[in-house]
Amino acid sequence: MNQILMFRTADDSKEQLKKVVKFFSVCIIIFGIVFIVEGVLGYLKLKDNRAQINLPEITVNRADKTTKVNVKSNDGISTVKYYWKILEENKKGKLTEMHFGGTTEATVEINALNGTNDLYIEVLDGKGNIIKYEPITITYNTNAGQPENGGSGSGTEENNGGATNTPSEQNWEEAVANDKTKPTVKLEANSGKIDITATDNLKMSYIKYKWNDEEENTVTGLSDDEKTVSATIDVPEGENKLTIIAIDRAGNEERIEKDIKGVKGPSIRVVKENGQIVVNISDDDKITKIIYNYNGEEKTIEDINEKTYEFRLDMIDGTNYILLEAYRDEVKSVYKGRTVKE
Repeated sequence: MNQILMFRTADDSKEQLKKVVKFFSVCIIIFGIVFIVEGVLGYLKLKDNRAQINLPEITVNRADKTTKVNVKSNDGISTVKYYWKILEENKKGKLTEMHFGGTTEATVEINALNGTNDLYIEVLDGKGNIIKYEPITITYNTNAGQPENGGSGSGTEENNGGATNTPSEQNWEEAVANDKTKPTVKLEANSGKIDITATDNLKMSYIKYKWNDEEENTVTGLSDDEKTVSATIDVPEGENKLTIIAIDRAGNEERIEKDIKGVKGPSIRVVKENGQIVVNISDDDKITKIIYNYNGEEKTIEDINEKTYEFRLDMIDGTNYILLEAYRDEVKSVYKGRTVKE
């Protein structure tokens, strides 16, 4: 009775069961296609994102007691991190972080370790991408006095920090990691320009500067001892605010702001006349001081406070050299020249 009420006949029940099975089969196939399409689209999107990352190029070179890692990236280099893994002890050395402020090329000098060890390197580029490289295995044989796999130099002893030193040398990497001293910044005006010099007690990294609300500029040119970064910049005319940020390798920052009026220094004109060098200096406001070196003899003329000033120098046989600085208070103009007595 119940079977008759529900299906009417056995043939009808089989037909309806087939329809139900077909319906659910079609649904499963549709859901499967949707999942496959989403997976493919997700993979292509990930692949496209990866293709847009310009992987920084790194090269590793060996020198006496150091491993030099050179990093190049068209997207800029913000930070380089590295550490040694000491294979004999299966122990991770100290992580060191170096800041480079977006420069396209950076060099990191790493103290060598005795034995065979893995060097791990990580780069943060200017677009915020983090790139971790496969470990580089480096063998440094102190007994042979030569690093294996090429290079030259003598060996050094291990220490727990993953870097090396001798009693007469300070481990600068450890010192940088513990450094809390800010860089110092010195400014000097020079004939419509400003000379910037940033100095650190250990290692400088870079300086950034901007005029008023304009975009920041980054300067990364280091001195040979890497303690100083210098730059000479043009001063815009009118009233301006100059902002400078000096950053050392430890990430310590020194920030200064100066109100600077963009003006030119005194005008200098030098001519040769009747066996003499004639120097004419003029300024719209006043000339306060002149310093000159003529053929190795230096003299200073102070408290001038005139708009024009002229003086003459007798020439000697042969080549005559003159270096001259003319001041209006702190603003100066510089002249360098040489001439031969006829």
